[in-house]
Amino acid sequence: MRFALSLLALLFGWTALAHDTTNCAYPSSNCSVGNLSLMPNGFISIPNSGTSKQICFDPPVCGNNLMWNSSTSRLMSSANMELQGTVSINGNINLNSSGVLVQQINGLPLTIKGSQADGATSVNIIQDGSNTYATAGAKLVSWRNNTVENASLTFDGYLASITPHRLGSFYINAALAAGATVYGAYILPARAFTAQAVTFRVSTASGGGAGTSVFRVSDGTNNCDFAVNCTATNTGNQNVRQATTAGVCTFAANASLTFSSNASTCTTTQPTILGTAHVEGKWQ
Repeated sequence: MRFALSLLALLFGWTALAHDTTNCAYPSSNCSVGNLSLMPNGFISIPNSGTSKQICFDPPVCGNNLMWNSSTSRLMSSANMELQGTVSINGNINLNSSGVLVQQINGLPLTIKGSQADGATSVNIIQDGSNTYATAGAKLVSWRNNTVENASLTFDGYLASITPHRLGSFYINAALAAGATVYGAYILPARAFTAQAVTFRVSTASGGGAGTSVFRVSDGTNNCDFAVNCTATNTGNQNVRQATTAGVCTFAANASLTFSSNASTCTTTQPTILGTAHVEGKWQ
């Protein structure tokens, strides 16, 4: 018993020998060493005097300590804290620092699991913020690979990533016309979009030469062109993907778009497109 009390006194930077513990009847009654009390229920009590109570780990300097601040109801540590085993928390965790980082440091994945039973209203994990985002460019989530963003979720629920999204498809299933021909249309939702590529399958080869087959996405003012060299379509039964080659390719939210073959100037014959052509890009 004396050893235990002396150890507690040392933890608090106090000298146990300065206090008489001869008649200490713990655990039947409290045992006090200075301002520290060892309670029969196993608790350690520090009287509620002042705002700060400290447990000192390197007396007498006390450079590292665990402190309870009554005025803010906050437990603070002057050094890093390591918790081993299962930690049960009945309440909220409030992190009060800039650039809060929760990370797994032992080389294993960081796993977050919910435990709600299956049901029509069940939610496994809720990720929320304390502020309402409504400004263009704001993101609910940013997924990154070693600081480099690969995907994000915009404030209004659009998934933006480096993987192209298919904006729309337009049915051709014929040889491209030498002049401009509109094959389809699309109206954007309330979100801007950048066209990046057109993909299609050539069923009957075109003639060669130095000409091009130009696909176009347009909102009536801005034209985004995809010029496919005739040498890329002079072999039948092949897939072709062509990135943008000219024009303005970012279209505003709610824009009304048309998809067309603007011109095809291959030698002697124009390529025959099998079925549909597809426009790819990303949401802004």
